[in-house]
Amino acid sequence: MSAASPLGPLFDTAPDLDTGVDLAPLLEASIERVSNVRFMPAAAPDPRKTLREHLSDVDAIADTIEAFDAENLTDEARNELAAMLLDAITGTKRKIDNSTQVLAMYEHLETAALAEGARLQLRAKRFARQRERLENYLIATIEQSGLKKLDGETSAIALRICPERVVIDDENAIPPAFLRIPAPPAAVPDKTAIKQAIAAGAVVDGAHVERGMRLVRS
Repeated sequence: MSAASPLGPLFDTAPDLDTGVDLAPLLEASIERVSNVRFMPAAAPDPRKTLREHLSDVDAIADTIEAFDAENLTDEARNELAAMLLDAITGTKRKIDNSTQVLAMYEHLETAALAEGARLQLRAKRFARQRERLENYLIATIEQSGLKKLDGETSAIALRICPERVVIDDENAIPPAFLRIPAPPAAVPDKTAIKQAIAAGAVVDGAHVERGMRLVRS
């Protein structure tokens, strides 16, 4: 079964790719209907086009894609966005260049976000260590001073007795009755084994092998 079209209702009525139906006339008619343009010969870039105008074209694509994530998006609005996106990415070499730039931007942002997440986790742990170290020094200072409270100009610090807590000295020495055994993780499909089995001619219920498409920028 073919994957659902990212354009939503625009192409959802297209016949399944496995039926052998030629989709070229249908796709061409759909594109002509929603954008009122056909694929045109590549136009030479306009030397008078400014950098600001070029960036605005790239921003238009990114803004349109961003709008798809809006909450409570109606089918009518989704169709309109799909038509706008088709018009923005098809027709000229410049539009292809704009599209590849947006793809590259998303790839860089994704990589940066993942790296930033890991960096922020390390930063949070470092701040936690520093906070704990300072707290320990302040506790020791108050205890050595013999006072219950130390006042500053605009703030104060004091000691409070904490509720009792259990400290584990040796986990291996804890009796079994006081151990919580976590439930085993849920089973997940072994896609490698499934692929090998299907390649060997076996039928695996609930799974199939398919070959999709991916974009390659050059």
